[in-house]
Amino acid sequence: MRARLKNITSDDIPDVASYLPPDPSAFAIPLVLEVGPLGLRGRERFELLVVTPGWLLERHGRKGAVAGRGKLIVFEWSFERIKAFLARKIEACNGPTWPDVARKVGRIAEWEGEGDNVMLAVLLVTLAAGCGVSKEEFAAKERDAQQSLKKYQDESGKTAALEKKVATLTDQLAAAQQQAAASREQLAQGQQQIEQLKLAAAQLEQEKGALQAKSAQYEQLTSSLQSQIATGQIEISELRGKMTVKLKDKVLFASGSTALGKEGKAALDAVADAFKDLKGKNVVVGGYTDDVPTGTRSGFKDNWDLSAARAVTVVRYLQSKGVSPGMLGAMGYSEYRPLAPNESPQARSQNRRIEISLTAADATPVVEALKAEGAK
Repeated sequence: MRARLKNITSDDIPDVASYLPPDPSAFAIPLVLEVGPLGLRGRERFELLVVTPGWLLERHGRKGAVAGRGKLIVFEWSFERIKAFLARKIEACNGPTWPDVARKVGRIAEWEGEGDNVMLAVLLVTLAAGCGVSKEEFAAKERDAQQSLKKYQDESGKTAALEKKVATLTDQLAAAQQQAAASREQLAQGQQQIEQLKLAAAQLEQEKGALQAKSAQYEQLTSSLQSQIATGQIEISELRGKMTVKLKDKVLFASGSTALGKEGKAALDAVADAFKDLKGKNVVVGGYTDDVPTGTRSGFKDNWDLSAARAVTVVRYLQSKGVSPGMLGAMGYSEYRPLAPNESPQARSQNRRIEISLTAADATPVVEALKAEGAK
């Protein structure tokens, strides 16, 4: 069994840990050391007087001798250093029983219970002698007392073991609760990911439906313009949801003219039949030219005028054939967006064209946006 310093107080000084003596070189500070068995409950009181050589000199002078038991001589007051020194000294005290350990601690500080134990032993001897108790009976009683003390120590050891087990179980419970919280968080994250996947799947399904609808429109338009496609008058393409019908200018217009020919009207009639029942779409007609100047006799200032005028002519014709004007638009691109370099008659013929683009009507026109802004 080993001793443990469990606390230090003072009967005269309420807060001895922060106390500073008025005279650092001459003081006497009474301390109460609370000491008990290491790892077990319970403590006993030991008294110690901390003094300096200056105080001893003032109190006793240079004559005679001073007993050192129960006194600790220091040269300065430092509570933490004194506490650490006493803790080391006390924890070095050990023995088979607590009284044995306490007697060793009593060599450092005066044991409050030591006098009681001595007087109790004297009283027992006196009573035994006065009452005629034999030595054998007294020895038996003493053995019983030792056995009772041993049982107490055993129970104290069991209590300490149980307390340690309870502490371990408490730590395990805290760890399990922490793990459960982490599992709940992972579950919540998993559910969130599932919801995100469901949303992504729904979006993909919606996009798939839109693509299928666009493909159906493409197939329908291709079927209705099959003869014009076969003769090379019309080309149809679909890229990133944008469907484009391309018509060569010689099919629609004579050179330098904006008047639709017979072949051109027939081709546009087929386009109008395919477009007139569409809903929620934009139909933008774009006019393109080669890089040959229009000339003064054409009646057009330049290729900008010519390309825009041809686009407007196609738009008006489609409107006259039943295509809703609310989804029609015209753009002139002049000679600046060629499909091939204008270096041969074949390339220039390829660049002279009308393109009719079919897109989703999900953009607000600039004019409408300006009107809405002005109304605020």
